[in-house]
Amino acid sequence: DTDKPFGSTGSFFAIQELTGSYEANPPFVPELMLHMAEKMCALLETARGPLSFTVFVPSWARLPFYQHLKKASKCRAHCTIPASEHAFCDGAQHEKLHRYRPSSFDSSVFILQNDAGAARWAVTPEILGELKEAMRNPEGTLDLKAYEKSNHSHKKQ
Repeated sequence: DTDKPFGSTGSFFAIQELTGSYEANPPFVPELMLHMAEKMCALLETARGPLSFTVFVPSWARLPFYQHLKKASKCRAHCTIPASEHAFCDGAQHEKLHRYRPSSFDSSVFILQNDAGAARWAVTPEILGELKEAMRNPEGTLDLKAYEKSNHSHKKQ
């Protein structure tokens, strides 16, 4: 496992039992995202303690992974954040002028929790608002349109 030095304990798909609160932002491959959603739902059904997943995926509403997450019995909250209202850390940030870039498309955030997870990490409208604000304003990037414009003007030089 190449990620072991960073704390990885192996493949998520091999885990049989899990407790805790986790964030997931999988590669945007529809089949993989569906497999992830199915695995999360199975883990939530069998968890012996509090379990929570906050999942960040593209808002590709017609695809099976999206429908699976949205219709999951353990889906406690869901919100869509328009592309124009959030940014992501660029995977090629080491080669870029700016660390963050505007999102290419709308993103959805799903919060999946078993009952014990929902009791321990309650999701409120205030928390969802803070999440949206954090995505909109990474490390002081206030104006995404100005940010994008400055990034494009840098490329032309």
